[in-house]
Amino acid sequence: MFKFVLRKMLNKKWLVAALLIGNVLLTAIAASSPMYTRASLQRMLTTAFSDYVEENGRYASTAYLVATLNEGARPEGANHTNFLAEDALAHDMASRLGIEARHVLSNISLENVSLVPAGIEETQEKDAAVTARVGWLSGLEDHSKMLSGRMYSPGVGEDGVIEAVVSERAMVGLRVYVGEEFTVNKLTLRDGSPLKIRITGVFESDGLDDSYWYKSPATFTDKLFMSESSFKAIVGDYSGLPVKVIGLWFVILDYNRITVDNARYIYDSDAEFRLFHKSRTNASYYSYYTDILEAYITDSARISVTLRILQIPIYALLAAFIFMVSGQIVGLESSEIAVIKSRGSSRRQILLIYLLQSSVIAIVSLALGIPLAALICQILGSANAFLEFVSRKALKVEFTSAVFAYAAAGAVLSVAAMVIPAFRLAKMSIVGQKQKKRNSDRPLWQRLFLDVILLAVSLYGLYTYNGQKELLALKVEEGAGLDPLLFLSSSLFIIACGLISLRVIPAVVWLIYRIGKKRWTPALYASFLWVLRSKGSQRNIIAFLVITLAIGIFNAQTARTVNSNEEDRIRYTVGTDIVLEERWKSNIEDVAEDETGTVRLTYYEPDSRKYYEMEGAELVTRVIYDGKASCASADNKWTSVTVMGINTKEFGQAAYFKTKLMPIHWYKYLNAMARSPNAVLVSSNMAKKLGYKLGDTITYQSAGGFNSQGIIYGFVDYWPSYNPTVRTTASDGTVSEKDNYLVVANFSYVQSRWGVTPYRIWMRAAEDTDFIYSFIAENDISFTYFRDSTAEIIELKNDPIYQGTNGILTVGFAVVLVLCSVGFLIYWVMSIRGRELLFGIFRAMGMTMREILQMLINEQIFITGISVLLGVGAGLLASRLYIPLVQIAYADADTVIPLEIVSLPGDLARLLIVVAAVIVVCMILLGTLIRRIKISQALKLGEE
Repeated sequence: MFKFVLRKMLNKKWLVAALLIGNVLLTAIAASSPMYTRASLQRMLTTAFSDYVEENGRYASTAYLVATLNEGARPEGANHTNFLAEDALAHDMASRLGIEARHVLSNISLENVSLVPAGIEETQEKDAAVTARVGWLSGLEDHSKMLSGRMYSPGVGEDGVIEAVVSERAMVGLRVYVGEEFTVNKLTLRDGSPLKIRITGVFESDGLDDSYWYKSPATFTDKLFMSESSFKAIVGDYSGLPVKVIGLWFVILDYNRITVDNARYIYDSDAEFRLFHKSRTNASYYSYYTDILEAYITDSARISVTLRILQIPIYALLAAFIFMVSGQIVGLESSEIAVIKSRGSSRRQILLIYLLQSSVIAIVSLALGIPLAALICQILGSANAFLEFVSRKALKVEFTSAVFAYAAAGAVLSVAAMVIPAFRLAKMSIVGQKQKKRNSDRPLWQRLFLDVILLAVSLYGLYTYNGQKELLALKVEEGAGLDPLLFLSSSLFIIACGLISLRVIPAVVWLIYRIGKKRWTPALYASFLWVLRSKGSQRNIIAFLVITLAIGIFNAQTARTVNSNEEDRIRYTVGTDIVLEERWKSNIEDVAEDETGTVRLTYYEPDSRKYYEMEGAELVTRVIYDGKASCASADNKWTSVTVMGINTKEFGQAAYFKTKLMPIHWYKYLNAMARSPNAVLVSSNMAKKLGYKLGDTITYQSAGGFNSQGIIYGFVDYWPSYNPTVRTTASDGTVSEKDNYLVVANFSYVQSRWGVTPYRIWMRAAEDTDFIYSFIAENDISFTYFRDSTAEIIELKNDPIYQGTNGILTVGFAVVLVLCSVGFLIYWVMSIRGRELLFGIFRAMGMTMREILQMLINEQIFITGISVLLGVGAGLLASRLYIPLVQIAYADADTVIPLEIVSLPGDLARLLIVVAAVIVVCMILLGTLIRRIKISQALKLGEE
């Protein structure tokens, strides 16, 4: 039977090859879903930890425990027990979390120890004594180098002296020197001997392992370090000591071992440790990684849901393609099935043939699809925008059980796609097959108006979600992902359009046929008749073309819209390429100490010419920005406002602003301000909420108390970097909004009234913004405010949601092109194969080859052409209706400017060029096939 199945597959090798392509793609994309989600979440988690190290100079994967023991602690006391338990917990924590620790550091100190230099007379001890901390730090010997002297020796020396080392800062702060010996009056060794300590060296970090030094050695300004054995000789079991003991234990975990599998467990364990320590009076627990893990858990749920939802249309498209091709194969073999059954084969044997055939294809698909899934993951990981890729560090993909489960599910679907149609046909006899072929009844879904129902459901979903935009936005802010039903509504709309096209296209063809019925040539007349009478065989290709093209256009516009709107949001929020403010010197301390109120705040302006002369800066302007100003008029009380002082010409050239945001070009507002030095523009919410009108005079005051007056020349809804509302989040998580008012004045006028006032530098870069970082490093400049829109856009594109969205939509677009091309070619090649007799008869009747080609071109126009137009229209309409809602899932909380649907003509051109190329190739193939048809053989085939 296996040989029989192989022969069957070879006889229809092109159909089988097409089915194999669909199955491989389905398996690969199904397997890539959990593979990419896991890899991207792991990269997000690891990057969060590594970024924390760069930004804060310490490892985020650090937990530390603190315990104290007061003087005279008893061994049976709870505090003593807790202190020892903290030490045990610290050394056991990594194993309890199931990951490795880079270091477990113990830093135990005896507090306020009085050290008396040796040889000092008893009367001088009080003045000569040094108060310091004495303790030990585990691993100090292996992670330090000596600046002078040597490292301490363990234990108690033969002369009864304990050796210790100090940092350079401690040597200066305590005024000690190498070789100096001290006597400790309060403390003794555990055997009762006098305690003497000798300084043997000064140490610093060896600089080899930055994870060990949780803080710089320079911060140990008053501590003497000794070996653990020396320290134990003093403290014993920590009971009955005359000084206070403080224990610090740092557990520095290897963050590369924190994975998507154990992140939740570590977070929950961290919460348990915190809860456990609440009941302990002398012990505390802290960790740096709580916020990182909490953010990861919230974001990971949103990312996983969003990525899976985005893949649903691709799965549906691949499944439709597989069912279409499988149905084509089984349909062509329907007569064979009937003949085999009439010759005694059972239904079970027939099903076994198709089960074996589909299983062979599924196994090959698994073998090819799973490695291809890894490649797709790398493509998704390198996506920078739609159809745009950059070189990034490769994702670490893993072949987990979920990967094989998803791939297996795709394989099972492909098997079912062939076995189910075969099961239906296996019940029919030869007579039943003939009757079915003559039966031209409409399909069940058309009789039940399923297409109209799907359209109604999708439009109802659109109506419902349009009424819940604010609720959707709030859910996204709380960490929710893309609503599956929202994306399902858009998919149902596209499917409904594909099904409705099966009603529209035959009606359009019939109408055109009726209009020119008496004028059509025989070739065109025969072509119209075939199109009208073979509606059943055309349903799959028409619906498939409409749906694939619509999904391709919808994916392209979704990706372009999401990317473009977020980039516009960042540029609007920042205002230009670079915004910075240096740290200004002032007499703020003198003002604070002045009791008479006569000292006015004075700022000392740094040299701003260096920014105008900077190579790489195309345009530069100064902008006064006071977010704590206030204003008043004759009719209103003092109100908090933001004041911006601008040079109108420079600001208009340097700022980023979309002209569509204003009813007239925003330069006209700037020109109006330039005519009068005291002219101001104010935000529209001031007119609505505070009653201002054009021509009103307002008084505005800086945060430092300097007043100025202005005349309102215009109202603006939008302005570079301006947000009309300020959002605040309370400790209980509730979000509140407050109106933010804006006053835009002339820079020179504000400065003449307020005096020298801190301002920001707005800079438009000639190309990229790398030059500013080189300048900062070379000049060692610090800023109180710094924004780089280019860097923020790069950060956005590295976000897993945006990477995944761009990657998945790009892959979906590519899948559309492949399936559309393969499906189209298969349909038309099989159509010609099935009409060999008809074309033979036409040729025998005297129809020329040119007329045959005219028939095919006419069929392409009224089947393919109209399908393409409807597909493009459905995709554009779906984009117009649903993308504004989909965009909400990506919109940031500080989005101010209205969303805009972005459509690049190049995307549609790519799609149509591929379709046109496929049609040309198809016509060449069809013409070749028809030329090869021999009239005598075709007629003989008809006789048989």
